[in-house]
Amino acid sequence: MVSCAGRELPWGSVTAWQPPERVAFRWFPGRDADTGQEVEVTFAADGEGATAVRLEHKDWHVFGEKAAAMRADYDGGWDGVLELYRRAAVVERV
Repeated sequence: MVSCAGRELPWGSVTAWQPPERVAFRWFPGRDADTGQEVEVTFAADGEGATAVRLEHKDWHVFGEKAAAMRADYDGGWDGVLELYRRAAVVERV
């Protein structure tokens, strides 16, 4: 990410890359790396032409008393992100 001041800011780092089944990363967008959480996304066949996507976001304890509120924000946030990916991945069949 690039800040308003033009400074490049890391959002995380990949910890596992196993296509096409799994990707995992430390996630700390706009924050210090020591507040990073682990995010793991897995993909599995789910019927003909469909894929089940499972996202697990953990290590909320790094936020102390703010953890519950931050998790609630991300619960809705991830839904929106995954919906955008779903729409991009849908292939129309002719």
